[in-house]
Amino acid sequence: MEWNYCLTFIVFLGIFFFSSGISALVWAVRNGHFQKFDEQARAIFTEEEPEGTHTDYFPGKMSVNSKISNK
Repeated sequence: MEWNYCLTFIVFLGIFFFSSGISALVWAVRNGHFQKFDEQARAIFTEEEPEGTHTDYFPGKMSVNSKISNK
């Protein structure tokens, strides 16, 4: 009989987490968090580091773009 209580608890816990996830998804859609993905993804880039240009590399090693531009 003990496993019955554990199984019931696990099922209700799963239902709780599933409904919480669905509620969070519905809330995000209603508040517009899934709009303009491309615009928000490009918002982190600045003039010093434009989109598609790698400016970071390990010390002592050249970046891939630096190797190509030096040839």
